[in-house]
Amino acid sequence: MALEAKHFEAAYLEPLLKAFIESANPEKRANVKTNADQVLPHWSALPLQLQQALAVIYLDNQEYQQAKELFKKLVKPGEESDALRFYLFTLFEERKEIDEFLTQMAYWRTHFTPDLDLLLREAALFRSMNRYEGLLEVSVFGMHHFSDRPLFWIDRINALHQLGRHDELLPLLDDRLLSLRLPTEIRFNLAHIYLLHGQHELGLEASYRELKANWNNVQLKNIYFSRIALADNLQSIPTPDIAEPNMVVRLASQDKRPLIELTPDRISSDLVAKNILGKGVGDTFTYKRGDLEETYKVDQLFNKYSGQAMLIAEEAKHNPMNGTGIESFEIDFSAPEKFFEFLQERYGTSGTELKLLSNDARHKFSKGEIGFLEVTLRAFGETRFRLGHLSPQTMEMVFP
Repeated sequence: MALEAKHFEAAYLEPLLKAFIESANPEKRANVKTNADQVLPHWSALPLQLQQALAVIYLDNQEYQQAKELFKKLVKPGEESDALRFYLFTLFEERKEIDEFLTQMAYWRTHFTPDLDLLLREAALFRSMNRYEGLLEVSVFGMHHFSDRPLFWIDRINALHQLGRHDELLPLLDDRLLSLRLPTEIRFNLAHIYLLHGQHELGLEASYRELKANWNNVQLKNIYFSRIALADNLQSIPTPDIAEPNMVVRLASQDKRPLIELTPDRISSDLVAKNILGKGVGDTFTYKRGDLEETYKVDQLFNKYSGQAMLIAEEAKHNPMNGTGIESFEIDFSAPEKFFEFLQERYGTSGTELKLLSNDARHKFSKGEIGFLEVTLRAFGETRFRLGHLSPQTMEMVFP
């Protein structure tokens, strides 16, 4: 916009207008500062509206110290105003006077009109500092005044989980986990919190859905595999006695042991999959293809949740370089000691003894009370995965 031909009643108006026009362009920051600095000496002559406009220009230009000084002049103690609101925005962006920001925000929440933009920033700050008592207070306030914003429900769950307040957390662990539109990482981590607090069906279903929707995500596969290894997660989700849609089935036929997922698409297009439905372990059926006839036996049944872990392991078996870091190997369950010998040979006697070969684990595995997935988890732990924690970086990326 050309301003040369314009006539301004006051000399400061031209640089003020120039600064305002260019303040949205990060590449013009030097020009904005030059023009704003020309207006600053005329502060007392500016109408209130232009004083606030100049302060906002400094804020947009990331001149936080100058913006703070100007907004302080406009703020009236104990009074709700746009000036106070912008002053709080400035404190948040600068991140130097954190206590001042939090003090002012606590006063705003108890005395002034609920403000979503300010509240989101307060929550983000508590989240980034892992200050869960403060985050809990803000999330309760947010759920009350902005019930349509899922972020406050998520923050409240995360805060209560981190604070270990199980009884307060349980009523929040409902089917919103499945119904809300949430980013994959958020839903996947929330699902783990559900599992840790006994909400197995919802936690497993959410984990399953995200895995299926993001099957090529290697990290998701690793975490899911580890998650399924926690035996308690599956105790309340028994495997049906006969094959049903979405289950995973291990067949035996001659020297082959294919693993088949009974998805609706596969059932409708694959006669072998269709024949599996309704069969139990040990049942057999014959499949004819032209002059060829092959007999299959149902060797193992897995519900859809544990079945995904088996598919991940199967994929690793046929493609060890797929990036999951999961190694597949056969176990003779009639001789569990051979499994421990294998681990000793592979990972070293002392390391294996330290991590795995306790008498308790040996005894439970031999009796079939724990599976090899759980044994492996005990050996290597979950330190590779940050489960059950909603990182501040992720939350700020998804809910700025």
